[in-house]
Order: sequence, then C-alpha cells, then structure tokens
Amino acid sequence: MSKILCLLRLKVLSRKTDYHMRAFCSLVQKINP
Repeated sequence: MSKILCLLRLKVLSRKTDYHMRAFCSLVQKINP
C-alpha cells in the first residue's frame, strides 16, 4: 500500500516536491517494506 501511495503522489505532485516525496518514500520503505 505504502509504495502505491508514494507512486501516486509522485505522479500528482510537481517536480519541486518530487525530491521530498522520494525521501519520504525511502523512509516509508525502510519502516514498512
């Protein structure tokens, strides 16, 4: 679920927030792979 949500957010959000979302997704994957 977490990975899917991250991918959807990356598609919706702009490039400016893309970097921040990638960092967030990486943390989420570490906690809940």
